[in-house]
Amino acid sequence: MSLRTPPWLIGLLLVIALVPLGSAPTWAEYVLVTATASAFLALAVQGIAAAGVDDTARTMLSGVDGFALLCLPTIVAVQIIAGVTTDYTDGALIDIVRAGLVLVATMLFYVLVHSAVSNHASFRSVLTVLAAIGATEAAYGVFNLLAGNEHLLLYERWAYHDSATGTLVGRNHFALLMEMSLPLAVIVTATGSSSRSAGLPPRSDEFAQRVLLGSFIVLIGLALVFSRSRMGVLSFAAACMVVLATARALRHDRSTSKHRTRDQLVIPGVSLVLVAIYVLVIGIAPAFERFANLATDLETGRLPIWKAAASMVMEKPLLGHGWGTFDSLIEGYKAAPTGLNTRYAHNDYLQVLVESGWIGLALVGWLLFIFARRFLVILAKPLPPDARTIIVWLGVAIVAALGHSLTDFGLRIPGVGFMFAAVLALFVRASQEPQILVKPRRRRRAPTGEDGRA
Repeated sequence: MSLRTPPWLIGLLLVIALVPLGSAPTWAEYVLVTATASAFLALAVQGIAAAGVDDTARTMLSGVDGFALLCLPTIVAVQIIAGVTTDYTDGALIDIVRAGLVLVATMLFYVLVHSAVSNHASFRSVLTVLAAIGATEAAYGVFNLLAGNEHLLLYERWAYHDSATGTLVGRNHFALLMEMSLPLAVIVTATGSSSRSAGLPPRSDEFAQRVLLGSFIVLIGLALVFSRSRMGVLSFAAACMVVLATARALRHDRSTSKHRTRDQLVIPGVSLVLVAIYVLVIGIAPAFERFANLATDLETGRLPIWKAAASMVMEKPLLGHGWGTFDSLIEGYKAAPTGLNTRYAHNDYLQVLVESGWIGLALVGWLLFIFARRFLVILAKPLPPDARTIIVWLGVAIVAALGHSLTDFGLRIPGVGFMFAAVLALFVRASQEPQILVKPRRRRRAPTGEDGRA
């Protein structure tokens, strides 16, 4: 049975998540939840009508780890039931419900992306859609900054006037989006359709396509730098070093296709050099001057919030205060005001601990362990160059996002969370079936005689 999410639908849902008219009002979250649930239900109904419930469930959920998918939504459900039946939560129950709906929508989006990939063509289609959306956000962010535009779409900018933020309000959230988009752009550029795999000479149209895709790398790289996000730059650089070193250490046969690998990386490498040149021409000081104020910003910004969050943990350590209640409760725990948005803890792991207790944090730790184990196991296997390149750079995107989450809350922003879910779904599909990462070889046409017969 063929029941696959069309790539355009993946792109549409991600755009809805990323472009709520330049801001993130509550109504935009409800629109996103409704659109995602409707897409999921429409696909399910289509499958049930064609093949029945059992076949539809097997097709849509094949290869999906049910425990990993449902563990956090289950905690939220328990918190909602406890809030209705007891005085469990000291925050507003509606906050738990609203945040829980966004979490469920993110899980449904993961399933839709996972379901969209069945072969090499569909994998590359989804990958290209995601990279194109990231490049579009990058272009808007960079051009908006250079033009001095004080608006985000229809909204007047009220913060971060000196930073590229795309359609997002916060520079750190935009940087996190770029950290995931840049590896996707590297993948679509380095692993473009290759006629050489069929023993045919390289074609000029393929080279032109790779140059065009290389422009994605330039745009996204510039956007990451000019987001002026310190953790964005550091976490991406650290992820590249750690993941690439790990991949090299686990490489099954280091002598395999070295020439092919070098050729694949020519255009991505040139693109990254262009990023460095553009940064130097435009001016490197504005991009990196914030590093000089790191200690002061921590002392007056994040540290007071983290201390208040630690106090919250002490009160309800087991199951937390309730998913999404941090904003309504933090004011009662802060010793002094800060200049940062206190709706979130500016540390996704700490916020999980506050809102879902040690049980929730332990589940997140288990999910991280599952990812690390899967990543190391697949890298230790003999893989074709294209497959290894894809898995390595998907790993860079995921590790960069996880590292950045130590000092920010980007994954709680619906658009950024949806992009992370999509990248994670692609990684899981790639690790489950590495063969879909390699384009099938073209068959040589047999020579024909004058009569047209071989």
